[in-house]
Amino acid sequence: DLAIARGDYASALGILQPVVQQNVLPPGEQRDAQLTLAKLYVSSNQYQAAVNVMRSWMSGQESAPPDALITVAQAYAELGQCRVAVPYAKRAVEAASAPPPEWYQLLISCQYESRDYAGAVDALQSVLSRYPGQVQYWQQLGQAYAQMGDISKALAVYALMYRQGMIKQQQDYLTLASLYVQNNVPFQAAQVLQEGLQSGGVTANDANYTLLASVWQDAGDTERAVAALGEAAKASRSG
Repeated sequence: DLAIARGDYASALGILQPVVQQNVLPPGEQRDAQLTLAKLYVSSNQYQAAVNVMRSWMSGQESAPPDALITVAQAYAELGQCRVAVPYAKRAVEAASAPPPEWYQLLISCQYESRDYAGAVDALQSVLSRYPGQVQYWQQLGQAYAQMGDISKALAVYALMYRQGMIKQQQDYLTLASLYVQNNVPFQAAQVLQEGLQSGGVTANDANYTLLASVWQDAGDTERAVAALGEAAKASRSG
């Protein structure tokens, strides 16, 4: 335990491996030692060894605690087997009374990797019910809807982020504007871009002003489109 506390996983493995292999502990202690060993293997980047231990640990077991399930999920994910990892990560999240954000992130990352965007939406809605202020989960939710081809829901997510003051980065401004355009609401797209340029959230360069001009033109506001083109020319000369 002291070696683990110090982060000296090599020493901890050296002590624990032979104990587990000899199988001399009482059944309950043996299972605890196996689970600790699997976690040490994951911490030491020995993912296949972790999977092997956990297969033995879980054999004949009807249910497993969340920390055991997430250990299996981590090992499979690191081995590039996300489709196998997802059910374990999902069960871990569902079984835990207060799953940490890292568990959700593992699940969501594997669902993205497996192109299970509907599953990712469910997981993201769950994590947002617990951590509503985490901008990255809102971003991922919007992206998941977009990957599913549901542009209207993707827009609803980003529009909500905008109303809540969560849109601060240029990429988020551009994504929201693009979603408004794809949903045939160019006037709103232009307003978002204009606000981003004025607040500094969107870089005031010729490319972004030219984009603004194009969107104002799509919105039928030629006067503002011309003004934006003028700003693009100024930015080009100063740049």
